Amino acid sequence: MSAIQARVIGLIVSAVVIFGSGVWLTSAGRPYAIALQTVHKLTALAAVIVSGVTVYQAMRIGVLPTAESIVVWVAAVLVIASFASGGAVSASDAEPTWVLWLHRVAPWFAGVLTAVSVYFTAGRA
Repeated sequence: MSAIQARVIGLIVSAVVIFGSGVWLTSAGRPYAIALQTVHKLTALAAVIVSGVTVYQAMRIGVLPTAESIVVWVAAVLVIASFASGGAVSASDAEPTWVLWLHRVAPWFAGVLTAVSVYFTAGRA
C-alpha cells in the first residue's frame, strides 16, 4: 500500500468518525460528553493535518492549475469556519442560531472540497 493510499483510507475513516461522532453529539444534547467531544475534535484535527500535508506537498512544487488552487483555498476557508464554529458551539451555552447552522453545514462542504483537493493533488505529491 502506497503512502497516498494510506492517507486516503485514513481520511475516509476519519470522515466517518468525525461525522458519526458529530451526529452522536448532536443527538445526545448538552452537556456534551467530554470523551466523545475530544474524539470528534482530535480526529478532525488529524484529518486536517493529513489533508494539509498532502495538498502542501503538491502546491510546494507548483503543479496546481488556478482552478484547482481555488478549490483548495475554498476548502481551507471552510475548514477554518468549521473549526471556529465548532469552538463557539462547544464553548457557549447559548450560541447564535447561525453559528450552529454554520457548524452543521460548513463541514459537509469542507469535506467534499477537501476530498476533491486531495484527489487533485494525491498523484502529484
